[in-house]
Amino acid sequence: MPNIEEISVSDDGPASEKEGLYLKTRISALWGARSVTYDNAFGHGFCDETHRTLWRSALESNARPREGLRVLDVGCGTGFLSLLLADLGCTVTGVDLAPDMLARARAKAEAARLSITFRDGDAESPPFGPETFDLIVCRHVVWTLPDPEAAFRNWHRILVPGGRVMPVEGTWTPRTLWEHLCVGLANVMERLVPTPNYDPGWQVHYPGNSTNLPFFGGPRAKILAAALERAGYEILCVDRLEDVVAHERAHAPLGRKPYFWPGRRYIVVGQKR
Repeated sequence: MPNIEEISVSDDGPASEKEGLYLKTRISALWGARSVTYDNAFGHGFCDETHRTLWRSALESNARPREGLRVLDVGCGTGFLSLLLADLGCTVTGVDLAPDMLARARAKAEAARLSITFRDGDAESPPFGPETFDLIVCRHVVWTLPDPEAAFRNWHRILVPGGRVMPVEGTWTPRTLWEHLCVGLANVMERLVPTPNYDPGWQVHYPGNSTNLPFFGGPRAKILAAALERAGYEILCVDRLEDVVAHERAHAPLGRKPYFWPGRRYIVVGQKR
């Protein structure tokens, strides 16, 4: 992956592509820097074994895992989905642009004695040939992509006919007046009782924003489902992950409690037409 300082604008090639590369490099660097503490942040890792079991059940219901199912985890990070699906018998490949995240994922897979292939790769354009995978998954990745609809088309190409796509997403940015009030109150509570490994001002200094990341802060489920339909998928279901969300909120730090924080999680399941 190129160093941020090595990227310069010249006359060869569209400026938008260079800007996209620069943005992706900055985003990759940010998540790489957070790799050591990522799993300890609320909502990123597991609260407890019950939390792990709830996620496992959600994947069993939506991904239909089986022995030998070829799964690609795009933007795999530290391997949250990769490890769960490999443990369910799937043949998993994870790609990510952040080498530090991949190193953490490999270490976790080795500790769990799971055979998973992790490699450098761009979530928007994974480096694989047509009809390579039966299932493509991602978690908290779509909102970070400069061109999510191009990503969905690329994923469509590398899925087998009838293959499934299964993004796990959420809404993290307030949109209504009530949500803004809730987030304002949450930020007050964060100043009084800070949540470990959480930055309430992350949106201010994140490398991208709503002008260059179409789904910045997380799309609503119906918006994501519509984008997948335009890319050639039939929407099979939307799982609101009610049990997972309820458990997370029961164990949430004060500033993340449901009466302070309006965010939601969900899974959209699409099938290649």
